[in-house]
Amino acid sequence: MTLQQVVDSVTNNAELKVVLCYFFADYALLPREAPFILHALLATHFMTNSFYPRGGTSEIAYHMSDVIQKHGGRVLVQAPVTNIICNEDGRAVGVRIGGKTKVDVYAKYIISDAGIDNTFKALLPREIAQKSNVYPLVDKIGPSRSYITAFMGIEGTSKELNLPAANYWVYNTGNKDVDINTLMEEFLALNQDELEDANIPFGFLSVPSAKDPEYEKKFPGKASVLLLTLANWEWFEEWKEEKVRHRGERYESIKDVMGRRMWQMVVDTFPQLEGKCVYLEVGTPVTNSYYLGFPKGEMYGICQGNARYTAEAASKLRPETDIPGLYITGQDGLTAGFMGGLMNGLICSSQILNRNLYSDLQNLKKRLYPQLEHMKKNL
Repeated sequence: MTLQQVVDSVTNNAELKVVLCYFFADYALLPREAPFILHALLATHFMTNSFYPRGGTSEIAYHMSDVIQKHGGRVLVQAPVTNIICNEDGRAVGVRIGGKTKVDVYAKYIISDAGIDNTFKALLPREIAQKSNVYPLVDKIGPSRSYITAFMGIEGTSKELNLPAANYWVYNTGNKDVDINTLMEEFLALNQDELEDANIPFGFLSVPSAKDPEYEKKFPGKASVLLLTLANWEWFEEWKEEKVRHRGERYESIKDVMGRRMWQMVVDTFPQLEGKCVYLEVGTPVTNSYYLGFPKGEMYGICQGNARYTAEAASKLRPETDIPGLYITGQDGLTAGFMGGLMNGLICSSQILNRNLYSDLQNLKKRLYPQLEHMKKNL
């Protein structure tokens, strides 16, 4: 069942339906497209609180790199993989790193977290990719939607400005009886020429500076806010081959209008920020494609709709592929987002090592935090 079908079955109140569905864009689907189970899982996650890394999200990669190198691994940057190398038997045996000097790196296991679209449509030799049972799923499931993000630098600290360490979902519905599916569909159906006069129906608003206790040390006297909304790749596709910051006046004009409207949504939510914005940078779907490597600037790789959770997809999108030596990990193999990618990494590692790493972690937790086990027994 979809999320919309479930909420329609429990209430006729349009405003309540929006409230029950409010974070639908967290997986880039409208309520009538979204699997209810996915929404329920995410709601459960939020009910048990969320966490933000001290020092910002870059700390995740920093500390992962430290552990990898400590145990003999190597972490390379500015070293894009251009091909997965396969031998004459069709086994994945290495990767080719591009750049001025091409380098081939060989390994027993090739693990890709580049997404199934990139892995099977761009990195693997075509004749090998097309024989895989994963290949048809790329088009059958399709990509997730893209988005526009406004990054805002604010004069004043989060504490001075009374900014919360929380996320907000801001809706410009116009009235309480509106159907959010229809509102979003009308917005996403606009053509490029209509964007500059369009009302942005909703935005996800977050205050990273308020979440990070180290922020004030790094950027004294400043705060940061971001707001994003769903967008179509087609609105900006014509600039996909242009260089970053050299995409022309028309592109910059659309970014400027969208950015100012998104800033107004922030001010409408936090009136105390009026006149406090000292920096505004807007990222579009082609920005996302350039920096994140997704072909159409997708928010989450493959679409998280019902097609993703069919028996066929679930049986084929597993770490061990039918191409010998090739494994896939990351969010495309499980569910969207950081936790989906993290858990699939654990599953992929377990498969390669033939060991249940989840059980290992549970046992480690019991040894490190015995007081938690004691609390459970006394509840």
